[in-house]
Amino acid sequence: MLAILAVAATGIWLLRQNVLGSFADYAVNIELDRLTELSSDLARRYRQHGNWAFVPADATDRRNWIAAELIRLQDARLAREGALRPGGGSDIPVAAPADAGASSGAVAGEAALAEE
Repeated sequence: MLAILAVAATGIWLLRQNVLGSFADYAVNIELDRLTELSSDLARRYRQHGNWAFVPADATDRRNWIAAELIRLQDARLAREGALRPGGGSDIPVAAPADAGASSGAVAGEAALAEE
């Protein structure tokens, strides 16, 4: 009986290790895909603008802008794949910029690019 329990416990432990390892690889690949999309989009916008003026200067606004861009890119990918939820958009909350006036030009410019 003890031998059966030892074999079962070993089997469960090995299965757990395999699942955790596979999930970690999956999560890393998802993040790399998202960062590749963001990198390509940033390169396209840099070529279009010729500088980085479209990126908010304030660190907090920049973090929020990057989060919003990742959501926008995800929604665009889901729409291309026909998998966007009814009503559209993502459920991931994004904090409002600390100073809305500081980056209003960049945000307004992004709305035009999002419609392309």
